[in-house]
Amino acid sequence: NNGIIPLPKVCDKSIDCFDYSDECNEECISNKEIIASMTVAVSGWIIGGLAVVLNLATLPSSVKSVQKSKTNESLTNSSMLIMINIGDLLVGIFIFTISVFNAYYGSSYCE
Repeated sequence: NNGIIPLPKVCDKSIDCFDYSDECNEECISNKEIIASMTVAVSGWIIGGLAVVLNLATLPSSVKSVQKSKTNESLTNSSMLIMINIGDLLVGIFIFTISVFNAYYGSSYCE
């Protein structure tokens, strides 16, 4: 490769150059923000924050229900509920982290 990429690969929101020059340049104005829409950014804060707080609040009771399970069916249901709870918690942490990075870096993450 001689360091030249095809024109359709410039500003396609996929990094093809090690120095990010195919995405972070004057031609790619819309790519300079992590989250371009204010509505999506605010939704990320709200949904991510609520997912983290509410899943952390319900996790202890889910663990207690596993400990109190007397039948295999009850144990299976409670275990599945904990797995869903942990999965939602991880997604909430991910969304919240992206929102934090967007607030911190804003439009300067390309620089």
